[in-house]
Amino acid sequence: MKKRLLIFSVSAVAVLLVGILIASRPAAVIEVTQSDMEQAAESQDGLIIRDVIVSQGDTFTIKLYAAGSAGMRWSVSFTNPAVARQDGAREFTGGFIFGGRGGEEWTFKAVGVGTAVISMSYASVGVFDTPPPVINRLKINVTVE
Repeated sequence: MKKRLLIFSVSAVAVLLVGILIASRPAAVIEVTQSDMEQAAESQDGLIIRDVIVSQGDTFTIKLYAAGSAGMRWSVSFTNPAVARQDGAREFTGGFIFGGRGGEEWTFKAVGVGTAVISMSYASVGVFDTPPPVINRLKINVTVE
């Protein structure tokens, strides 16, 4: 009897953990690599465009290459925060080893049905008399169904 109870308990915990892992995954992941950025930088406007379709209530993640050790960062703006909004703080990945590859992960939540544009700019951070030049721009067209 104790053996059956132990097996049942272990099975119930395993099912619960799998459910939590599945529920916490983003519905979509948009990724921008260093190669994407280099190709866009060679174009006249440096613009990268991505489209995403999600359901209301879903989260989606944007994974971006960033040279954090070189003082480069992404910034974000929204056209319709009633449709999609940032969900938590951005996360820096890969560390800040000089010359190392790093990245930023931004998570967003689809809060209302409709369309929105998330615009992101990649530029140097620091103290400047004039704004630093933007190296890349990212436009994400979000459709929430």
